[in-house]
Amino acid sequence: MVEKIIKKSHFELSNYVTKTYIAGSRKFMFKEDRIDKLPLIEGGVIDLQDAHVADRGYSLILRLTKTQKTFYFRSPNSGMQKLGTWKKRTNSRYYPKGTISLPKVREMVSELIDLDRAKSLDSSGIARMTIREYLESGQYEKDREKVKLKSNKVKKVHHRTIKAIAHGARSILDQKIKDLNAEWLDTLRNDWRTNYHHKGNGTTTVKSLDTQRRYYTMINAMFNVWEKAGYIRKNVIGDLITSFVDDSKKSEKRLINVIDEISVKDAVDYVIEHFEQSTPKLMHGKIVLTTMMLTGCRNCEVYRNFESSWNFTKKTFTVPGQIILKTNDTREIPIEHEGYWKMMNDYLSMGGQFFYKTKEGFMLPNANSADGHATPNCTNDHWPKFKSIFGIPQKKRLYDFRHTFANNLRKLGHDVATVAYYLGDDPSTVAKYYFRKDSELARDAIRNIHNRGIKEPQKRRLTLLN
Repeated sequence: MVEKIIKKSHFELSNYVTKTYIAGSRKFMFKEDRIDKLPLIEGGVIDLQDAHVADRGYSLILRLTKTQKTFYFRSPNSGMQKLGTWKKRTNSRYYPKGTISLPKVREMVSELIDLDRAKSLDSSGIARMTIREYLESGQYEKDREKVKLKSNKVKKVHHRTIKAIAHGARSILDQKIKDLNAEWLDTLRNDWRTNYHHKGNGTTTVKSLDTQRRYYTMINAMFNVWEKAGYIRKNVIGDLITSFVDDSKKSEKRLINVIDEISVKDAVDYVIEHFEQSTPKLMHGKIVLTTMMLTGCRNCEVYRNFESSWNFTKKTFTVPGQIILKTNDTREIPIEHEGYWKMMNDYLSMGGQFFYKTKEGFMLPNANSADGHATPNCTNDHWPKFKSIFGIPQKKRLYDFRHTFANNLRKLGHDVATVAYYLGDDPSTVAKYYFRKDSELARDAIRNIHNRGIKEPQKRRLTLLN
């Protein structure tokens, strides 16, 4: 019997499965007779999900192509794994040679889930270690005896290397392995470039670029092992060794981008009113985008944050110290935008897949992510669209709203220490990397000094928008 073939664009699951079909999805309860009714697909593939597999994060997938129907197992830790091809039984007892039955597939999936969970449990236990615990327990030595490096070779690590890593990574030793993020490199670099006073001989030195590069190489190799061992998804600071160059001269010419093509208020108003929010990812993206615009915070300080951080009475947004790497200080930022708070209220009332309570208390929950909250890519659809609509140059990043926030505060008369507090950063870093040179602002300051002297600045509530 020749199986029916249709174009991908013409496929509607409800035409073939009427019972145990979850409306609006491609999920249904797999049965042999239902699979037999499904057509083959021309011009692409169709992935269908078995509603029988209820284990969170795991799926049994049936892929329809032009030539066959194939089972796959999808795991949150190891991705897609082919299990076998399905064919209708030629008689009441036997399946064609080289094919697999649905009962056998479900048995395999059950075993694979158990194995994956056991492996994940072991990895997650190590991933919750701090770097200090990981090094002192000897776990890194054990990993280096079995995990291949980027060179695809297993190479034991010397105890002197571990000692050097502990010294070079002293600024992040109490961070947990699972929390690796790009800001760790900034923290390391700031520590390495800080003057060090030697108590023994009374001299003060700063680590050379060669020393910094050597530290980076050793620490980065350890991060690569974490990725290979499954403790982290990706080493986000890999392949950045070329960043260790002398920037003392070029720092003066460093271009600090701000988003000045549109006011913050107009930008937030437009995003709230016009940007799509039909899926949890799109809605989460709107919240991350507008919160960054209004507070100058980092994207991770929004998508990893908690419901309790949004105070609807005081109209403030809090960034807890536990999700900040730079200062570990909790900071509270007022948000004076009524439309933003209405959007947040509407979001909380959506319920369903959009917002639901989690044991961690995340504001932007995501059951499909490893950490249980929204991910950095939630703004991937919105930011390019925003730049296109308002003519924002391609080189400008969403992160540049952080620079914009800093420069707006500065223009309103706030000092560097105040700006640094609201940014959750070091004052020297803010002064060097966030402020644009503004000759008119400098002239006003000099005019004040020449004609009115210097007065103690009055404390004021942070207000950027009315």
